[in-house]
Amino acid sequence: MRYVVWGIGANVESAIQVLGIDAIDAFVDTNPKYIGTKFLGRPVLSYEEFKDNFSMHLLVITFVGYDKVIDQLKKDKITRYIALEEIIY
Repeated sequence: MRYVVWGIGANVESAIQVLGIDAIDAFVDTNPKYIGTKFLGRPVLSYEEFKDNFSMHLLVITFVGYDKVIDQLKKDKITRYIALEEIIY
């Protein structure tokens, strides 16, 4: 399975440990200073780029306020996502 990870903040290390870096194709972040850069050799995408090019990947949400992210995903009819805490616990 191929993953995109939402958030490159404090919880990203846990996602990398659980998923393995080789299974992660990209990261999503809302911070403009990270969008368009690389993190651990993977592209950091805007949400729009994710929707356009990676929405068939399973999105793993590491962001603490994941409820807001999930609300947006539901609004955009994106169904392939899971919160990191659901994988860990």
